[in-house]
Amino acid sequence: MKRLIGAFVLTLGFAAGPVMADDCTHPGDAPSVPNGAEASRDEMVTAATAIRQFNADTSAYLECMDAKDADMAALQSQYEKQRNKEEAKKVVANRKERLEKRNAAFEALDSTANKFNEAVRDFKAKASAESGE
Repeated sequence: MKRLIGAFVLTLGFAAGPVMADDCTHPGDAPSVPNGAEASRDEMVTAATAIRQFNADTSAYLECMDAKDADMAALQSQYEKQRNKEEAKKVVANRKERLEKRNAAFEALDSTANKFNEAVRDFKAKASAESGE
């Protein structure tokens, strides 16, 4: 019986590997945002395209990280039910690390979107001033 329980716990340990693996594709660095008061229309369009792609990549990353966290929460619960404190602690640490990465990606997206929105306002103000409105 002890052998069976040991084999079960060992199997769970191997199963945890893929769940704890960091296989979500990070979106990379945020694209640069031009100064709207000085940028050309082409520069603004190029930035908008890059930011849309960054938004899509970041959204996919956030969804992946959320799905992985749900899997890890279930694994943590299973370890806690088995009173396997060491493995549960590893999962908790991994979840915390993932949450920090997830939040950093969200903050980068939010910050970039805010900067771009400000650049668009500045660009429109410049265009309005140039047209004499």
